[in-house]
Amino acid sequence: MGKRLNNIGRWVLRAIAAAGAVVAVCASGCEKSSQSPSVSSGNPTTNPSSPATQPAYSFLMIDGKLEQFPPALLRLQAKGGQVTALLCTDDPPEALNDSYQGNSFYLPMVLDIADPADIGTAQWKCSAGNDHIDSPEGIFLHGAKLQLQPFKDVEVDFAGSEPKVTVSVNGQFLAASTVRGGPESLPKFSQVSGTFPSQATEPK
Repeated sequence: MGKRLNNIGRWVLRAIAAAGAVVAVCASGCEKSSQSPSVSSGNPTTNPSSPATQPAYSFLMIDGKLEQFPPALLRLQAKGGQVTALLCTDDPPEALNDSYQGNSFYLPMVLDIADPADIGTAQWKCSAGNDHIDSPEGIFLHGAKLQLQPFKDVEVDFAGSEPKVTVSVNGQFLAASTVRGGPESLPKFSQVSGTFPSQATEPK
Protein backbone atom coordinates (compact mmCIF):
# COMPACT_ATOMS: atom_id res chain seq x y z
CA MET A 1 0.00 0.00 0.00
CA GLY A 2 2.93 2.34 0.76
CA LYS A 3 4.15 2.16 -2.82
CA ARG A 4 0.63 2.78 -4.10
CA LEU A 5 0.21 5.82 -1.89
CA ASN A 6 3.61 7.13 -2.92
CA ASN A 7 2.49 6.91 -6.56
CA ILE A 8 -0.58 8.96 -5.59
CA GLY A 9 1.67 11.62 -4.11
CA ARG A 10 3.72 11.88 -7.29
CA TRP A 11 0.57 11.86 -9.44
CA VAL A 12 -0.99 14.76 -7.58
CA LEU A 13 2.17 16.86 -7.85
CA ARG A 14 2.10 16.33 -11.62
CA ALA A 15 -1.62 17.15 -11.74
CA ILE A 16 -1.14 20.37 -9.81
CA ALA A 17 1.80 21.37 -11.99
CA ALA A 18 -0.34 20.78 -15.07
CA ALA A 19 -3.17 22.87 -13.62
CA GLY A 20 -0.73 25.73 -13.09
CA ALA A 21 0.48 25.51 -16.69
CA VAL A 22 -3.05 25.63 -18.07
CA VAL A 23 -3.98 28.69 -16.06
CA ALA A 24 -0.64 30.24 -17.05
CA VAL A 25 0.04 32.00 -13.79
CA CYS A 26 3.15 30.07 -12.78
CA ALA A 27 5.25 32.14 -10.42
CA SER A 28 8.41 31.93 -8.40
CA GLY A 29 8.49 32.27 -4.63
CA CYS A 30 8.62 35.56 -2.78
CA GLU A 31 11.28 36.86 -0.47
CA LYS A 32 10.63 36.69 3.25
CA SER A 33 11.54 39.70 5.31
CA SER A 34 13.56 39.33 8.49
CA GLN A 35 10.31 39.82 10.42
CA SER A 36 8.45 36.98 8.67
CA PRO A 37 7.29 34.09 10.89
CA SER A 38 9.29 30.89 10.91
CA VAL A 39 7.55 28.43 8.60
CA SER A 40 8.12 25.12 6.87
CA SER A 41 9.15 26.21 3.36
CA GLY A 42 6.89 25.10 0.52
CA ASN A 43 9.54 25.89 -2.10
CA PRO A 44 13.08 26.29 -0.74
CA THR A 45 14.84 26.30 -4.13
CA THR A 46 12.78 28.81 -6.14
CA ASN A 47 14.41 32.16 -6.93
CA PRO A 48 12.36 35.24 -5.97
CA SER A 49 10.64 37.15 -8.76
CA SER A 50 9.46 40.72 -8.87
CA PRO A 51 7.34 41.52 -5.77
CA ALA A 52 5.11 43.70 -7.98
CA THR A 53 4.02 40.81 -10.20
CA GLN A 54 4.32 37.59 -8.19
CA PRO A 55 1.35 35.93 -6.50
CA ALA A 56 1.52 35.60 -2.74
CA TYR A 57 2.50 32.42 -0.97
CA SER A 58 -0.27 30.49 0.76
CA PHE A 59 -0.05 29.65 4.45
CA LEU A 60 -1.93 27.13 6.56
CA MET A 61 -1.70 26.53 10.30
CA ILE A 62 -1.47 22.74 10.76
CA ASP A 63 -1.46 21.45 14.33
CA GLY A 64 -0.13 24.77 15.54
CA LYS A 65 2.70 24.98 12.96
CA LEU A 66 2.64 27.50 10.14
CA GLU A 67 3.22 25.72 6.81
CA GLN A 68 4.11 27.54 3.59
CA PHE A 69 2.65 26.57 0.19
CA PRO A 70 3.08 27.89 -3.35
CA PRO A 71 0.50 30.42 -4.64
CA ALA A 72 -3.07 29.13 -4.86
CA LEU A 73 -5.10 28.65 -8.03
CA LEU A 74 -8.90 28.46 -8.06
CA ARG A 75 -10.41 27.00 -11.23
CA LEU A 76 -14.18 27.55 -11.47
CA GLN A 77 -16.58 25.86 -13.87
CA ALA A 78 -20.37 26.11 -14.19
CA LYS A 79 -22.29 23.14 -15.53
CA GLY A 80 -25.84 21.92 -15.05
CA GLY A 81 -26.74 24.66 -12.59
CA GLN A 82 -23.77 23.88 -10.33
CA VAL A 83 -20.34 25.41 -9.90
CA THR A 84 -17.36 23.15 -9.33
CA ALA A 85 -14.06 24.46 -8.04
CA LEU A 86 -10.54 23.07 -8.02
CA LEU A 87 -8.37 24.67 -5.36
CA CYS A 88 -4.73 23.74 -5.94
CA THR A 89 -1.22 25.08 -5.63
CA ASP A 90 0.76 26.56 -8.52
CA ASP A 91 3.78 24.32 -8.00
CA PRO A 92 7.22 25.11 -9.43
CA PRO A 93 8.80 22.85 -12.09
CA GLU A 94 11.02 21.16 -9.51
CA ALA A 95 7.91 19.73 -7.83
CA LEU A 96 8.18 16.87 -10.34
CA ASN A 97 11.53 15.83 -8.91
CA ASP A 98 11.76 13.07 -6.32
CA SER A 99 13.96 15.34 -4.19
CA TYR A 100 11.29 18.06 -3.91
CA GLN A 101 10.33 18.77 -0.29
CA GLY A 102 7.68 21.44 -0.77
CA ASN A 103 4.02 21.43 0.21
CA SER A 104 0.93 21.40 -2.02
CA PHE A 105 -2.84 20.97 -1.99
CA TYR A 106 -5.38 19.62 -4.48
CA LEU A 107 -8.99 20.02 -3.39
CA PRO A 108 -11.91 19.63 -5.85
CA MET A 109 -15.25 20.94 -4.55
CA VAL A 110 -18.89 21.28 -5.57
CA LEU A 111 -20.02 24.70 -4.39
CA ASP A 112 -23.41 25.94 -3.18
CA ILE A 113 -23.78 28.51 -5.97
CA ALA A 114 -25.05 28.35 -9.56
CA ASP A 115 -22.94 31.16 -11.06
CA PRO A 116 -19.15 31.67 -10.69
CA ALA A 117 -19.86 35.40 -10.35
CA ASP A 118 -21.25 34.59 -6.88
CA ILE A 119 -17.99 33.04 -5.67
CA GLY A 120 -17.74 35.66 -2.91
CA THR A 121 -20.76 34.09 -1.16
CA ALA A 122 -19.81 30.43 -1.67
CA GLN A 123 -19.04 27.89 1.01
CA TRP A 124 -17.98 24.24 0.89
CA LYS A 125 -18.50 21.83 3.77
CA CYS A 126 -17.22 18.30 4.14
CA SER A 127 -17.46 15.53 6.71
CA ALA A 128 -16.04 12.16 5.67
CA GLY A 129 -15.45 8.69 7.11
CA ASN A 130 -12.89 7.73 9.72
CA ASP A 131 -10.54 5.87 7.37
CA HIS A 132 -7.91 7.19 5.01
CA ILE A 133 -8.61 6.30 1.36
CA ASP A 134 -6.36 6.08 -1.70
CA SER A 135 -7.04 9.40 -3.42
CA PRO A 136 -5.11 12.19 -5.15
CA GLU A 137 -7.10 14.78 -3.18
CA GLY A 138 -5.97 16.55 -0.05
CA ILE A 139 -3.14 18.57 1.46
CA PHE A 140 0.36 17.18 0.84
CA LEU A 141 3.35 17.99 3.03
CA HIS A 142 7.11 17.50 2.64
CA GLY A 143 7.15 16.49 -1.01
CA ALA A 144 3.83 14.59 -0.80
CA LYS A 145 5.18 12.28 1.91
CA LEU A 146 2.32 13.18 4.24
CA GLN A 147 -1.29 13.43 3.06
CA LEU A 148 -4.14 15.17 4.89
CA GLN A 149 -7.69 14.41 3.74
CA PRO A 150 -10.83 16.35 4.76
CA PHE A 151 -12.47 14.60 7.70
CA LYS A 152 -14.72 16.46 10.14
CA ASP A 153 -16.37 19.88 10.07
CA VAL A 154 -14.17 21.07 7.21
CA GLU A 155 -15.32 24.41 5.84
CA VAL A 156 -13.90 26.40 2.94
CA ASP A 157 -15.21 29.95 2.52
CA PHE A 158 -14.60 32.37 -0.34
CA ALA A 159 -14.56 36.17 -0.44
CA GLY A 160 -14.04 38.65 -3.26
CA SER A 161 -14.47 38.11 -7.00
CA GLU A 162 -12.49 36.93 -10.01
CA PRO A 163 -9.61 37.05 -10.51
CA LYS A 164 -8.65 37.68 -6.86
CA VAL A 165 -10.54 35.46 -4.44
CA THR A 166 -9.64 35.03 -0.78
CA VAL A 167 -9.93 31.48 0.53
CA SER A 168 -10.42 30.46 4.18
CA VAL A 169 -9.95 26.83 5.27
CA ASN A 170 -10.81 25.40 8.68
CA GLY A 171 -11.44 21.90 9.99
CA GLN A 172 -10.08 18.51 10.95
CA PHE A 173 -8.17 16.37 8.44
CA LEU A 174 -7.13 12.71 8.46
CA ALA A 175 -3.35 12.28 8.40
CA ALA A 176 -1.46 9.44 6.72
CA SER A 177 2.05 8.75 5.43
CA THR A 178 2.27 8.14 1.67
CA VAL A 179 5.62 6.34 1.72
CA ARG A 180 6.65 2.86 2.80
CA GLY A 181 8.32 2.95 6.19
CA GLY A 182 6.96 6.41 6.93
CA PRO A 183 6.56 7.75 10.46
CA GLU A 184 4.45 5.53 12.71
CA SER A 185 3.74 8.14 15.37
CA LEU A 186 1.59 10.41 13.19
CA PRO A 187 -1.49 11.92 14.80
CA LYS A 188 -4.61 10.39 13.30
CA PHE A 189 -6.14 13.82 12.86
CA SER A 190 -4.70 17.25 12.12
CA GLN A 191 -6.35 20.61 12.74
CA VAL A 192 -5.99 22.89 9.71
CA SER A 193 -6.83 26.58 9.41
CA GLY A 194 -5.75 29.52 7.30
CA THR A 195 -6.73 32.33 4.95
CA PHE A 196 -4.87 33.11 1.73
CA PRO A 197 -5.37 34.74 -1.70
CA SER A 198 -6.00 32.74 -4.87
CA GLN A 199 -5.95 33.42 -8.60
CA ALA A 200 -9.44 32.49 -9.85
CA THR A 201 -10.18 31.63 -13.48
CA GLU A 202 -12.91 30.06 -15.62
CA PRO A 203 -12.39 28.01 -18.79
CA LYS A 204 -12.78 30.07 -21.95
